Amino acid sequence: VHSRKKEVESLLEQIKDLKILENERIATFYQLADLLNNIWDPDELLTRSLKLTIELLNAERGAIIFYSEKDKSFEVKVTQGIEEETSKDALAISRQVLKDVVGSDSPLIVEDARKDPRFANRQSVIIHNILSILCVPLKTKNRLIGTVYLDHRGLPAVFSSEDVDFLKAFANLIATDIEKIDLY
Repeated sequence: VHSRKKEVESLLEQIKDLKILENERIATFYQLADLLNNIWDPDELLTRSLKLTIELLNAERGAIIFYSEKDKSFEVKVTQGIEEETSKDALAISRQVLKDVVGSDSPLIVEDARKDPRFANRQSVIIHNILSILCVPLKTKNRLIGTVYLDHRGLPAVFSSEDVDFLKAFANLIATDIEKIDLY
């Protein structure tokens, strides 16, 4: 009976934690909606939106990277948590991740890049001790315009499947707003 009571208490605590997380996500979407409605400068919008998402998802750093289908090239548009001098390095670190996401048009979540055969031997993963990676396509209609890249160098398995869903929704909103800004 005592162990059953402990299990129930544990489940109730987990439910409470999930409700708190859900409320944080809803609050972040409200903040994002406010940014989308009030900021017309694309760089400021992307920077502030990325910062909100990094905070919510407990990422260490991130970048919004544009992709040119015409010349198959990548451009780091904004970064957070990465020094300006090393933003080119951020692109090098995430180039393989970006190619995977662009190629598959699907999100990528890596729990521990050191143990993932796709990344374990990559110098950038080893040198920068990248553990957790989350990268989703940035799409407008059926056109891929880039990716949203998040990582954490201190902890493995930082990102969950719920984080993937949140980041996909975030990326869709941002891509739509980028398209809207380009129209005006």
